[in-house]
Amino acid sequence: TSAQCPRNPKGSLDIIQPFLVLQLKLFEDRSFSLELVVIDAQHQRKRLYFSSNFKDIDANNIQAKIPWFPLENENWQSVVLDMPSLVSFCFPGSVFESLDSFSIHPVCQLRKIFSLPTAPIAGSISPQLEFPAGVVSNMKVFAAPEKKAVAAPKEAQLHIKGLQAKIKGNISGGAVQSKLG
Repeated sequence: TSAQCPRNPKGSLDIIQPFLVLQLKLFEDRSFSLELVVIDAQHQRKRLYFSSNFKDIDANNIQAKIPWFPLENENWQSVVLDMPSLVSFCFPGSVFESLDSFSIHPVCQLRKIFSLPTAPIAGSISPQLEFPAGVVSNMKVFAAPEKKAVAAPKEAQLHIKGLQAKIKGNISGGAVQSKLG
């Protein structure tokens, strides 16, 4: 089973808010993947594909495969995806404009998906979007570093919940490959 939004593959969400929040629960020893299709400022479609099965970051000018970071299994999580920083990191020179579509592949329990205009901090989400009192939950942010190197450095890092994925080589010219550090 999977969830796709919009249902019609030819449709578009046109979500311009930069932060996508998924409230979900993952299960130990089960794979999970999420695909985001975004539109950049040049109106080009870019695909961010996150999966618990990936060990390396692999990106070219139209798609990026990104390892899904480990979450605390069996607990609810609010995972915040900073789409502008991820787009500019994975596709140097590209600027996030909108979220076109997404699909989620099992196995997980999904509570809510919503977008926000600013990065949330604990307790800053509207009460109707928060978990009910008594539910054990955490917030994790998936974002690229504030300052990214475009051409010169030999190494850049993608910060994910305290883990770091190191990308070796020049990330300005197309393909990027990496191993989790």
